[in-house]
Amino acid sequence: MKYVLGLLIALCMTLGCSRIDDVRSRAEQGDMDAQFELGWRYADGKGVEQSYTEAVKWYLKASEQGHKEATARLQALGR
Repeated sequence: MKYVLGLLIALCMTLGCSRIDDVRSRAEQGDMDAQFELGWRYADGKGVEQSYTEAVKWYLKASEQGHKEATARLQALGR
C-alpha cells in the first residue's frame, strides 16, 4: 500500500497536481474547487500554516458559487 501511495504522490508531483501555488492561483481566479481545496488545506494545515480564518474565507468563496461540500463545512463550523 505504501508503495502505491508513493507512486501516486510521485505521479501527481510530476504532473503538477494540486501544488499549493497552483491551487492558490486557481482559487484567486475564482475556481470554486480550488477555493474549496485551499480552504481544506488551511483547515488541516496541509502545505500551509493552519488557519481557520483563512479556511473559512476560502470555504465562503466556494460556497457562494454553489460548492456543496464547502457549504457543509461552513455549517459544521457554525457559520
